[in-house]
Amino acid sequence: MEIPWWVAALAGIVLALLPSIFLVGKVRPRAVPDKQMAEIARLSNALSRGSGALSYKQIRLIEKAEPSMVMRVIQNDFFEWSRERQGAVVNLLARLGYVDLALDQISSQNYQKRAQAAEMLGILQSPSGVMPLIDLLSDPEEEVRWAASAALCRIQEPSVIEPLVKALEEPTEVTPARVAEVLISMGSQAVKPLLDAYPHMEEKARGICLEILGQIGDNQAVESLINGIRDESPWVRSKAVQALGEMRVIEAGPQLVEVLQDPVPEVRARAAQALGYLKWWGALSALNEARKDSDWLVRVSANQALATLTGKKNQNSPRRET
Repeated sequence: MEIPWWVAALAGIVLALLPSIFLVGKVRPRAVPDKQMAEIARLSNALSRGSGALSYKQIRLIEKAEPSMVMRVIQNDFFEWSRERQGAVVNLLARLGYVDLALDQISSQNYQKRAQAAEMLGILQSPSGVMPLIDLLSDPEEEVRWAASAALCRIQEPSVIEPLVKALEEPTEVTPARVAEVLISMGSQAVKPLLDAYPHMEEKARGICLEILGQIGDNQAVESLINGIRDESPWVRSKAVQALGEMRVIEAGPQLVEVLQDPVPEVRARAAQALGYLKWWGALSALNEARKDSDWLVRVSANQALATLTGKKNQNSPRRET
């Protein structure tokens, strides 16, 4: 059966139009992001002018802009501004209700929005964001956990210490590394709560606690760190030894020499490293003896410690058994 000419012509027209229809469907959605990016760039350029108080025009621009765009600009540019400009922007955003906006956004299903909200709460340094940010430390996404810990470090709210120490004591979903970052940033004010909690902690928490105390470097922790080298857990002992070395606790020299006889090679190696940090000449004989240790890692650590102590490098570096 022969197809009428007009049917064939109509089919040809439809086929010819299909690519155009397809392209229209593909291109149109891009117009919105492109427009948003242009608006973000305009806002960014406007706020980059000047270094102190905001001008009336800049204030009006922030007031009229979509909050999502303002947040994007703050994320990208905030730490490049002068302190005066940062303070002016923070005060304005707080007045415009951006703390509440960020708190609402924390529960978003989109992990990038949760991370953005955490970052905003840190920039705004809002105490009301502390507990929600602590909850975000257990977020399934690392980007969110990192943003939450960075925000808590920036807020520096003392009320954060107790719940974070408790998070170390009790097994939870909270990432210990993120908790440690915040507690270390709190400095000496976190030392006493950590020392009070330490005796009641489980093995893993004790090790992390000693590591945090070593990073803070407050002398209040020295006694607990020295006691830690006698802990029943090899992992805790190694953390105590490491902390004493990093803090350069010279009075711990004799105890660290004793640890060179620990039954666990990793702990002995840590002790050799710590004695190298101390540059304590009283350890010279013990370190020379440790160079004959049965474990390769201990021998290497002792050799490096002696090089640090004497200033002589490459002292017959021990070979690793194969």
